[in-house]
Amino acid sequence: MRFVSVPEEVTLFALLEFEELQPSLKALLQEQAYLNIAQGRFEEALILVDRAFSVAWNDHNRYAAALAALYRAELFHRLQRWEEALEQTQRALGWLQMGITPIARYNEAIALYFEGLIHYILRADDKAFQVFLNAQELLANSERYWGFRGHIQRVADCQNVTRWITDLITVQGYLPPTEWVVLVPVYELRDTRFIRTQVLPISPFQITIPGETIRAYLPDEYIPLEIESLPFLSLHPGTPYVALKLSKDISGLKIKYEVGDVLLLEIITPTSPAMSTSPAMSTSPAMSALPAMSTLPAMSALPAMSTLPAMSASPAMSASPISLSVEQPFIRREDKRVIFRPRKQGENFVGIPRVLIKAGQIEGVMERGENYDLP
Repeated sequence: MRFVSVPEEVTLFALLEFEELQPSLKALLQEQAYLNIAQGRFEEALILVDRAFSVAWNDHNRYAAALAALYRAELFHRLQRWEEALEQTQRALGWLQMGITPIARYNEAIALYFEGLIHYILRADDKAFQVFLNAQELLANSERYWGFRGHIQRVADCQNVTRWITDLITVQGYLPPTEWVVLVPVYELRDTRFIRTQVLPISPFQITIPGETIRAYLPDEYIPLEIESLPFLSLHPGTPYVALKLSKDISGLKIKYEVGDVLLLEIITPTSPAMSTSPAMSTSPAMSALPAMSTLPAMSALPAMSTLPAMSASPAMSASPISLSVEQPFIRREDKRVIFRPRKQGENFVGIPRVLIKAGQIEGVMERGENYDLP
């Protein structure tokens, strides 16, 4: 299986369009359920989504039921219930394909992309690539529709999902043969903006620590005998990760590095560097003209509107306020957490630095021919 650290801005929560949904169901999904999602309470969110599905089903509104089913699918994806995620996605597609409006076609494209993503995670590459190609074709049509309406954010969403699909297809040829591999998006700070430049495949491995070394860290009454290999880089599925390519322009990081090194971060804040608003705010053309914020995981340009699963407040997140600026968007606090601000406005983004990967070890693995700027 592959773990794909998917950027929140290319998740269903950020991409689905609810313009044609009745207000009560829209509020139940995009406000009440999403509040639980943003705080990492997936089971509670699933209860609200099930309620929305039941209302739509009882009203014989298959289109609304399809959107609720897709929210289910995204939640199952985050809970690593892959078969259920795929089942709900395919069920929703059957209903969306009966719709006749351009918005229904757009949501169908997003659902197809998500189906391809699940196949990709499960290593069913032939199925994934065929579904991805179908999704890209529909996304091209949707991009023209949103452009005609002047909805800048949705145009950017179509472009970004297309690029993200291309990233997934491209990196597949560079993946190691190991059973477990993690795909992490790599970002670089250029002219005070984050852009995604590369994709980094990471394979956790085993290390053996000599017994005498371990003994130095154990109580006196414990004597290590047979020492097994230990996993290094215990990356957790469901936890978002990003990688930052470091340059000489970064100040405040307080980590010894060389230009081109990559810092792997575990995200612990609810908002990703690419987003500071909820999906409910992304449906208005007026909102799409506002300055975009940027965040995470997993392999594509961080577009403007998305949110990471929230974690409860911790001592690491309650430290004294840090003053950030465009000139100094990186700060490493005394508790070793790294804080980012990708724009002049918006919330900070906090991550735990897990490992520094030297530039010479990743050349040829993560280089690609095109950089994707944030919208």
